[in-house]
Amino acid sequence: MKLLRRLLYFLRRQDRDLAEEMEFHRRMTEDQQRESGLTAEEARYAARRLMGNVAVAREEARRIWLAAWIEGVFQDLRYAVRSLAGQPAFTAMALLALVLGIGLNTSLFAAINSVWSHSWPVPEPQNVVNVYARDLRFGRVSGLSLTAVRYLNESSRTIEGAASSRGYSVQLDAATSGPSAFAEFVTGNYLAVLHVGIKVGRTIRNEDDVVGSPATVAVISHFLWTDRYGTDPNI
Repeated sequence: MKLLRRLLYFLRRQDRDLAEEMEFHRRMTEDQQRESGLTAEEARYAARRLMGNVAVAREEARRIWLAAWIEGVFQDLRYAVRSLAGQPAFTAMALLALVLGIGLNTSLFAAINSVWSHSWPVPEPQNVVNVYARDLRFGRVSGLSLTAVRYLNESSRTIEGAASSRGYSVQLDAATSGPSAFAEFVTGNYLAVLHVGIKVGRTIRNEDDVVGSPATVAVISHFLWTDRYGTDPNI
């Protein structure tokens, strides 16, 4: 796609240069007619008659130029093929370097894109934004407080909903010596704001996000459920 855009730009530039050159010749012809004693108006009409149909002349010149350009491209390609065929060892090494280089770049791009550029796996990710608070005195950036999040939910008319989260490393099943897991402590409306459902069980609700709530609720990922708990339906 990028190569096509460059080719179109090159063609348009050549067409613009052709138009400027023809306009230059028209002005020269007009100046010559004025020097021969004609008035400015008569010289203009005389130049148009001598130049003929400018649109037709431009099309003729464009066809001649484009044909020569295509022929030059094919000549370069034939020369390149003959040169590579005459040096098979160099050609093999060059192709190997190209294949390895392209493969490595593709793998790095896929890895970086999956980590940094991949959108959130939620419906309408383009409508999800992260909001931070910045301390202008110390240049620190932090998340919003729960008070601010609740104020946004109660007062803002420009957002559908605001939720908050904070990440921690936690131990599961009271196994202090076992592998840790990453957990997000979230407000009760977190999954509802993101329009994310769950496969089994119930989701977190607003009444769970209250001090003294009778139940402590957690939603585990599908990967954790299958990898650590073997898809145990009792989890």
